[in-house]
Order: sequence, then C-alpha cells, then structure tokens
Amino acid sequence: MMKDALLEIGSEELPASFIGIGMSQLKGIAESSLKENGLPYSAIHAYGTPRRLAVVISGLPDRSPDQERVMAGPPAAKGKDSSGLWTQAAVGFAAKKWATPGRINRQRRPAVRGPEDQRRSDAAGIGSALSELD
Repeated sequence: MMKDALLEIGSEELPASFIGIGMSQLKGIAESSLKENGLPYSAIHAYGTPRRLAVVISGLPDRSPDQERVMAGPPAAKGKDSSGLWTQAAVGFAAKKWATPGRINRQRRPAVRGPEDQRRSDAAGIGSALSELD
C-alpha cells in the first residue's frame, strides 16, 4: 500500500525572497534522503509561506527495501581465537551491523594499505518501516 507523507517546518517570519529558496532546498533534501535510503516515490511537492515550509511526498511504500551491503570489519586474525571460536570483536561487529557471526565472511581488502585480510559482513539489510527512518 502506498502512502503520502507531509513534513512541515514552522519558522519566524521569512522574507518573501527566501521562501522559494527554502522550498527548493527542502525538496532537494527530501529527494536525496529518499534516494539514499532506497525509497521510491511518485511525486514530491514543496510549499511555502512566510511562516512555514512544507514538502508532500506521494506514493511511498510501507517499508524500505531489503538491502545487501559489504562492510569492512576487524582484521581476520582478530575474528576467531585459537580454538576457532568467534572473538568479541567479531561478535560485536556483527551485532553492530545487524548480522550474526555466521554471516561474516573473509575477503581480501584492496591493497590500499597492504594486502591484509579482513572480516566482512554481507548481511545487514532488512528493510525498515518508514516511521523508523531518519
């Protein structure tokens, strides 16, 4: 089900010449934020008066889409201890990225600072309800 959203910002009296600039900037910020979060929409309209700026976003989905991301973690040598169990560094990294240690895999980092192996998470990506997004 598609939804609409309204963001309204109240302010002190804005000069008339600032209203158009504020509307344009608010619309641009909304567009870039939606794109950054992978949220499709059908239309964005900005409105303004001397005391408020508003943006209406039409056609938003209920949830953001699931995403797969690869994120750098601690060096591979610190991922498991001598008995092969996950270290606190690996468990903490996985939890921070909303994953489990079992979803962590080993990848070679591009040789920017050297050919060190790192642990990486390719999990983290369950969509969020729109009310949870920043």
